[in-house]
Amino acid sequence: MRIIGFSWEYPRIGSPLTDLQYLVASVSSALKALGHEVVIITQGGGQTPDFDGIKVINFDLPIKDYPNVVSYGLSSSVQVIANMRYRVNGEFNKVICFEWGGCVMGLLAKVTQPCCLNADVNCIALSTEYERGDPDGNIISSSIASIEGWVFRQCDRVYGLKQRTVDYFKNRFNINADYVPTIDELARVVVK
Repeated sequence: MRIIGFSWEYPRIGSPLTDLQYLVASVSSALKALGHEVVIITQGGGQTPDFDGIKVINFDLPIKDYPNVVSYGLSSSVQVIANMRYRVNGEFNKVICFEWGGCVMGLLAKVTQPCCLNADVNCIALSTEYERGDPDGNIISSSIASIEGWVFRQCDRVYGLKQRTVDYFKNRFNINADYVPTIDELARVVVK
């Protein structure tokens, strides 16, 4: 199966590893170990290590001043997807998105890119903005919280690695998300 993933982050040589980078690299490696072809689309420059033959396509976008992270996420995602067709070949069976930023890119690809038109869109989330605190007291957090629910609702399937995250999806966003506690199990579930 051909799988394309979308994430704002992927491990970069010489940079500290974030939880999102670890998740993307781990899920990608687990999918590759199951025999799938994996391509990851990410924004940002820097050199990415070759993990188990996973093809990583970076789009080095200029960082500009945006009023908030949501406007940056929407603008940069549109730029990535607009340029994706020149660097990606063939059709994919599954779209896997990481966090809300990856979901924005994956959903845009699903409706605009021939390579993704027939693919299911699956989102994997580490947490929601509500889990990280009260978003109403912070302009950046409230911006993220305002778009998370809508973005996750557009996906065919949503997965959380913590029960608390899945509970937030169900109770706060009315999304039927699945709790999947391990990376290996997650890799098997998202390709069904």
